[in-house]
Amino acid sequence: MAKVPPPGRCVHCLNYFNELTWDHVFPESWYPETTAEKHEKWKIPSCNGCNKQYGKIEEELLIKLGLCLDPNDDNSKGIVQKVLRALNPKYGKNDRDIKIRFDKKMKILKSAFWGENIPTEGRYPKFDRPLGTDVEEMAVLIKANHLRKLAEKIVRGITYIELHQFIEKPYSIDFSVLPENGADDIQALLDRFGSVAEIQPGIKIKKAFASDSLSSIFYIEIWGRLSMYAFVTNE
Repeated sequence: MAKVPPPGRCVHCLNYFNELTWDHVFPESWYPETTAEKHEKWKIPSCNGCNKQYGKIEEELLIKLGLCLDPNDDNSKGIVQKVLRALNPKYGKNDRDIKIRFDKKMKILKSAFWGENIPTEGRYPKFDRPLGTDVEEMAVLIKANHLRKLAEKIVRGITYIELHQFIEKPYSIDFSVLPENGADDIQALLDRFGSVAEIQPGIKIKKAFASDSLSSIFYIEIWGRLSMYAFVTNE
């Protein structure tokens, strides 16, 4: 793969640029330590602005979601440790870095819910734990729009890689989070008509494209925990 993409369109904003960068479909920092070196990490052409915008979203999601992962699970090996280092001022390289890590840590703690104050509704599937354990629980808020943007990025990226096409009007992307037992019909469709793209352990995508259009269904699973659905439809 070339060091930089040739001039062309950004997969995200669809605008034309003389200079583009490679953007990882899945953030490079999200791959677990157990990812084999032989796996090629999917990349797509992106403008610098979109790349930076997604980078900020992905960093915030990584910290919040990473705090909820199992540090011993091969699907997310090393992610929890990476997040804890990012929030620990003692790992700062200089005064500015120390302050950044401290501020991130305090932002998480100030916005968190603890123990009995944790809302009982709106818990993300597979990230739910029952109340009343011996250790006081903490819950963090995830911005729905950030999850939506992540799903859109992955769908646009995989569509570009597999079909060499951009998702643009009249097509649009819808995003949904469904309970584990609430998507049996969709999973049956994907099993019957779809295919799987994965970089194991940790990353798995089921997708089914219509034979004559960009219309498609996606199931995205990261770390064996974070799951979401996306639908590309013709308006």
